[in-house]
Amino acid sequence: MEALKRSMKWDEDTFDCEYDLDDYGVVAVAKFSMGAMENKGLNVFRDSLVLASPDTATDGDYQSIIDVIGHEYFHNYSGNRVTLANWFHLSLKEGLTVNREQLFTAFTTSDATERIGAVQVLRRGQFPEDDGPNSHPVLPSEIGAVDNIYSPTVYLKGSEVIRMMKTMMGEASFIQGVKDYFRAYDGRAVTINEFVASMEKASGLNFSDQFRLWYTQSGRPRIRANGSYDASTRSYTLELEQINEPTRDQKNKKAMLIPIQMALLDSEGRSIALKLHGESEGVDERVILLEKEKQSFVFEGLDRAPAFHSLLRNFSAPVDLEPGLSEDQLHEQLLKDTDGFNRWDAGQKLALAEMRRIYEALTPTENASAHAKANGQANSTSNDSKESSNGSAAAPPTELSRRYLETVGQMISQRDSDPNLVALALSMPAINELESLYRPVDPAAVARVRKTIRSGLARSLQGQWEEAFAYATGHVKHPYRFDYQDTGLRRIVRLALDYLVESDPNKFAPMARDFYFSADNMTDRIAAMSALVDHQCPERSEILQAFFDRFSNDALTIQKYFMHRAISGFDGVIAELRSLIQSDQFNWEIPGHVQNLYRGFIANYEQFHRADGEGYAFLADGVIHEVAINGTTASGLIIALCRYQEYAEPHRSQMKGELLRIQSTLEEGLTSGRFKKVDVAPVRDRLSKALGEP
Repeated sequence: MEALKRSMKWDEDTFDCEYDLDDYGVVAVAKFSMGAMENKGLNVFRDSLVLASPDTATDGDYQSIIDVIGHEYFHNYSGNRVTLANWFHLSLKEGLTVNREQLFTAFTTSDATERIGAVQVLRRGQFPEDDGPNSHPVLPSEIGAVDNIYSPTVYLKGSEVIRMMKTMMGEASFIQGVKDYFRAYDGRAVTINEFVASMEKASGLNFSDQFRLWYTQSGRPRIRANGSYDASTRSYTLELEQINEPTRDQKNKKAMLIPIQMALLDSEGRSIALKLHGESEGVDERVILLEKEKQSFVFEGLDRAPAFHSLLRNFSAPVDLEPGLSEDQLHEQLLKDTDGFNRWDAGQKLALAEMRRIYEALTPTENASAHAKANGQANSTSNDSKESSNGSAAAPPTELSRRYLETVGQMISQRDSDPNLVALALSMPAINELESLYRPVDPAAVARVRKTIRSGLARSLQGQWEEAFAYATGHVKHPYRFDYQDTGLRRIVRLALDYLVESDPNKFAPMARDFYFSADNMTDRIAAMSALVDHQCPERSEILQAFFDRFSNDALTIQKYFMHRAISGFDGVIAELRSLIQSDQFNWEIPGHVQNLYRGFIANYEQFHRADGEGYAFLADGVIHEVAINGTTASGLIIALCRYQEYAEPHRSQMKGELLRIQSTLEEGLTSGRFKKVDVAPVRDRLSKALGEP
């Protein structure tokens, strides 16, 4: 109710969107395929997005409720009062409403926290869709199954396209454009064309020609940057190149119009005025437009060389960026950039460089050199030379570098920064970001990289993690309150506890056990459980049993138990899960039960990608079982297998074999009447795209 009141007031204050009915109904449903649905005046939500108490819901659950309650309410205008002319333009309402939701989230948290979180979701959810067999434009030209159009591309990339308009227009002009759009088309069914026309009218900009490729061209550009300072002319030249690679559905690509928010900073982190030729005044930050495959921008009147250029600030476009910065410059950007997102992203690039260096040391040299997709970025951030740029000896190839460990140690020890941003800075890149750099991917090497990173950060920085744990637990308020400062402190607690147990299970598993039983909220209980699930120790068994005993009759909260059993990273977990799905507590008709268990298992990288193929078979069995109950849920699970072409043998053949088994089982089930055509349709659609068949 609090989330609803806040979202209604914010929408009225920001976009003049006053609610138009006397009543507003909210329904919580357990057996609901989607997260929520914006029926006019009667919004339907999955129960996990309405029902919460400190005893059953984590900080993440509370934030999700705020976000999704807001999202569905915002649909009252962007979706209901102004609705769609046809399914192909679904992003007209979903992309716009996600954008409005993200503005609201930033209002309830912070701009930097929201932006980092949004980009994490984009990179982990939408970028793999761009790279895989389900690649499609924001405005698709064909639809195989309506369920499958509710995709990360339509929602998340659709929001990013609108955000690019806002970046180019300015926020005030954008908000006015949205207000005008709602007024002009209230009560009508329209297309993306009408929205774009409203933005053009409000801004005077052209979003109908080259920019429209963001709606009709799938995939995403990769940008390479290089900057150089010329003391004789007091100028800085920024060279940019965009590469648009073929995707499954589109082989020929055109150059995109890409807004790049940028700044130049000196060694003290101060902005250097940006002035192009013919301009009389410089600005600290500006948006430049990359319109061609290659373009140069020359900034004049610089009395000193920049320490680094800061590109794609606030992640101004959904692209991959090779920034052309050295390792030293990335370290400097991490510490000094005035843009919160870019400070975080510099840390992500340094972490990814460590992951890449270790991966390539674990795979044959000829494979590493043949399959690296980002050589320009690899060369600019690699530290596997005999001596690093600061003169210290390089780390052994399969260990973390000393400099990286020192940098992470500094971040752990920050006490005067926003704890949410500190926790985000300490998060590692998603594993798909490493996978996206290589074809084919060696899952065994990726699993080794994960273990090396985790173990190295845990053991080398054990003292700092202890101090961070003590500080965060000592400063969080009790009893539990869901407020911004406390959520950040609890994030740090979870990270610290996880790494401490990893560093020395014998010493810290008892501490995690005690923390679990002394906790007054679900967030801290989950922190302790997460720290223990990978370790076959008495404390793990005790906590899992205690959690099960407490919540076994709560069909909503027990979903957290299913997920944590599924992510346990050791041999034998598949047998545990096969037994669990036969239990009375697991209900195949509740999508949350199925999704939490199977998505948790997919995230269990080493067990999912077992060399014997048992992980793939376990998932395929789940898909086949779920098709008879809920084809929409089954369609979401099969995506992990559809990426089979990205992996090295024998994984590729094993994954494809399971897809073929699913396919033949579905055809037999349709013939026998075991499966309904409506449930098979979304799974069939994904199979046909993955297997390259009609």
